[in-house]
Amino acid sequence: MNNDESRLSKIYYSTRGYWKGYEAINKLADAAKADLLFLTHDTVKRKTYKYALLVVDVASRYVHAEALTSKDSSGIAKAFERIYSRKLKWPNTVIVDPGTEFMGDVTKLMKKKGVRIQRSEAKNHKAQSVIERANRTLSERLYSHQYAQEMLLENERSREWVKRLPEVLEAMNNKPRRITGKETDKAVRLKEVDVKPVEYKRPVGLDEVRLPPGVKVRYLLAPGEDEGGDNSRATDPVWSLDIYDLSRSVVSVGQPVLYYLSEGGPRRGFSREELQVVPPDTELPPNSVLKQSDFLLLLQLLQQRTQLLFICPMVLSNLSIVARSS
Repeated sequence: MNNDESRLSKIYYSTRGYWKGYEAINKLADAAKADLLFLTHDTVKRKTYKYALLVVDVASRYVHAEALTSKDSSGIAKAFERIYSRKLKWPNTVIVDPGTEFMGDVTKLMKKKGVRIQRSEAKNHKAQSVIERANRTLSERLYSHQYAQEMLLENERSREWVKRLPEVLEAMNNKPRRITGKETDKAVRLKEVDVKPVEYKRPVGLDEVRLPPGVKVRYLLAPGEDEGGDNSRATDPVWSLDIYDLSRSVVSVGQPVLYYLSEGGPRRGFSREELQVVPPDTELPPNSVLKQSDFLLLLQLLQQRTQLLFICPMVLSNLSIVARSS
């Protein structure tokens, strides 16, 4: 055991329960990412296909997909079997979102094949980045062909994608990937893939100065995480309103330290830039903001009550003036 491995053995908690990042995976069939892609309704031989199950081998970035008529777990389980009956080998871990379509028969199949299921947190774009990139590329290539057809069709919409799916996947897998420098169709035949290390502009891994135990933090909110939706608005908070303790940290050579929050916080890991340290002498807003907020909330509730619709508008106007002056 070299010095780096010896130092890591003392501070590294677990590879099973805590995500190290995609750059740490270089063995084929070590981990795969799967997702369901919603597409236009394409009818082929009296079957209407609406979805595609997309699977990406994390190490090689090899992409495979299977067209589906429904998104029930039994159909998805059969699609997994068809995908892994070809070029890909069953992975040690498959990473999916927490959707119900990946439960039921899919869970039974993975248990039968000895595959561990890791369900990422909803809206965790960091854990879903590889599959989201593949989803985007596949969708762009399928839909661009549909739009090209519509330019030649008069008052008709194109829904064709099922027949083109194999050739689009072949084109994607014949393209060299920046992170490996290899075509994925060739990389998938290897046992290990040399992944180009990411160059960071600050110390990382064993050289990074870690946050001390017991420090309290706020975390960087994902777009729409606090107010709902997938996009952030100008009025959304940047940092979490609640304050958390650090549960533990995970260190990997050549990668930023990942921090995990205490119970009640998100399950995903955060780098140092995604955490805001809260000093012990931090003051909360004054209680007067609660009084005004409560009064305005009461005013809104009163206005919504049907039995108060007959109240003179001038009375409600006076209440608003009192609220603004308080």
